[in-house]
Amino acid sequence: MTHKEFLDYHYQIHGAIADTPEDPDLKPHKYIQSHVFDSAFGAPPSPTPPNANHAWTGRSSVTELWFRDVAHMLRNFSSAWVRDTVGPDGARFADLASSINLVALEKRVPVDAGLAAADVVVDEAGGRHACTALYWVALPGALMMDVGEGFRFDKMRQPIFKDLV
Repeated sequence: MTHKEFLDYHYQIHGAIADTPEDPDLKPHKYIQSHVFDSAFGAPPSPTPPNANHAWTGRSSVTELWFRDVAHMLRNFSSAWVRDTVGPDGARFADLASSINLVALEKRVPVDAGLAAADVVVDEAGGRHACTALYWVALPGALMMDVGEGFRFDKMRQPIFKDLV
């Protein structure tokens, strides 16, 4: 399959298949395809910094599946529609042996940058709480969860993000 054939199939055929069911539990809440037309990644740095796995680069596309909640994701992936139709269709165009699947939990992270209200520019079209930055943070499990305390990283992130702003 040529790159153009892949792009056409992924967008026109597979995208339509994924969006076919009327039942909202049988399809993602949002389905986003991002296609790469040309790219150059170079050699990985040495030593490789954390979360900079060079194997994650060199992809033809990224597909984001958004679900309302974990229960919605589980109902979707365990459905006969995904098992018998959507999943097998992926084998027609995807390099399943090298595909990387990541699951993320979206969490609003307020950051106090110490700015006066008059200095803050608000995108009214996007809403007062519009997303202004997206961070993918991967930490060892011990830093992420602490039973009874919730996300332990929340206690560490404020000074880190404030320095970034």
